Amino acid sequence: MTSLRLSELDALRVIGLSFVLIAHLPTYLNGDQLLSTLIAINVSFSMAFLGLSLFFFVSGFVIYRNNAIRNKRDTTEFLKKRVLRIYPLYWAALLVFIVGATAKGVSLGSTLYDLSPATILIQVVGAQGLLSPRFVTPILTLWFVGVILICYTLYPLVAFFSDSSTQLTLSILGSFILFVTLRVAFGIVDFRFFVFYAIFIAGVLFSKCDVLYKPGSRSPLIRYAPFLSLTAVLIVIVFINLSISNANALDVNEASLFSIPTIFAIILADALALWFIYSLFGTIRLCTPRLSQNTLRLVFILSFASYAAYLFHRPFLGTVAELLALIHVQAFVSDLTVIVFAVPLLFVFSYFIQSKENDLMNWLKHTWQERLLGRLLLNH
Repeated sequence: MTSLRLSELDALRVIGLSFVLIAHLPTYLNGDQLLSTLIAINVSFSMAFLGLSLFFFVSGFVIYRNNAIRNKRDTTEFLKKRVLRIYPLYWAALLVFIVGATAKGVSLGSTLYDLSPATILIQVVGAQGLLSPRFVTPILTLWFVGVILICYTLYPLVAFFSDSSTQLTLSILGSFILFVTLRVAFGIVDFRFFVFYAIFIAGVLFSKCDVLYKPGSRSPLIRYAPFLSLTAVLIVIVFINLSISNANALDVNEASLFSIPTIFAIILADALALWFIYSLFGTIRLCTPRLSQNTLRLVFILSFASYAAYLFHRPFLGTVAELLALIHVQAFVSDLTVIVFAVPLLFVFSYFIQSKENDLMNWLKHTWQERLLGRLLLNH
């Protein structure tokens, strides 16, 4: 991947995380001024939905470009890389959430979780996306890991049959129908899988067909990118909340999940999200060549830290808000401190732990390879 492409995809990740932060920040604010502004933004733009749509799309796009699946060995290597990429930091975040919930920390929200050994084990394995809602309630933002793991598990099947359009279509639809059956028959599979599966697959298909980077796509895309972005934003403002407004009730109302209005709402919301992503990418592609190397480097750093920032942003921001409340800081000053100082510190913290986690994984990988090579040499 060239630096230009990497910068554009990094920018999508950063924007996606920014949307999620904007959606969750009201939880940690107390004053009326900033709080009411952020709530108005979230109501108008469905920031969390758009941010998570960017995450799922970029995940599908990047995974297809970097992971060809031709045989069992490719599948094993792909799943091993995903495990090493996801679980270490996820387990650390899960521990923080469990400790916080046990201590009834306000920083992790007001939801009281079932902390029985069985449910904790489900969360540790990352099976909450599959076994929700019947057996477990996913912990706040950590539900994302459970759902993306389902997508990653299905990816080798989709990628293996990607050379044939007919087989690719059957593998995509067959996988979806399987999980619909599991939901209807056994009451499992997190409803958010049904919301974001199509967006993840769209990322895979955009990558396979080279929709964003194919020769000849640059000029018209750049020429109309600002207009497309403005149109997408206006459409999102008018319709997206109507499309996704019933999402919070889907997990408890089985009849509504596969009703005609809900199916139509999910299709419309996904279509609007993809239009927004396509338009946003065009705008970013227009702007990227004009950015300095320092700016591109900053985008890369923020993108690199995005996974850790997503996992830890609630406990981190909540802890800061609680400390400010303990020392009785004025509401407006407290809110300003959270936004102006805590959010940047979150990225610094996230970049640090992501770097250390990467260093540890690389050290373990090299150590394992050296030991394996040593054994092979001894055997000969």
